[in-house]
Amino acid sequence: MKKARLFLVCVLALMMFAGCSKTTTAIRSEPTGATVFVEGKDEPIGNTPFYYDFDKLMGWLQGFGLETKQVILKFVKPGYAPETTQVMKSSGALIEAAKWPQDVFMRMKKEDN
Repeated sequence: MKKARLFLVCVLALMMFAGCSKTTTAIRSEPTGATVFVEGKDEPIGNTPFYYDFDKLMGWLQGFGLETKQVILKFVKPGYAPETTQVMKSSGALIEAAKWPQDVFMRMKKEDN
């Protein structure tokens, strides 16, 4: 009985620590200085280049989920066509936390006059 209880505690601890993994994502663009928005939000999350913690955006409970998450980013810079990209968090496993990508890069095109 004690071994089973100890095993259960160890498995639960591994699951908790796996869900607490934190990854910041480098968000870059060419040219630099693009303002980045998350779809559905009015406030920008930053100007390129910068690092962002998507788990902060999704909420702390999201880190415990094993399902895939996605975020649509919009890059805006005067003189350039707005660009969007989808960023996905990989599916997790029992002892490995799901992770956001380490790098997002957007090459922007000049607007046609």
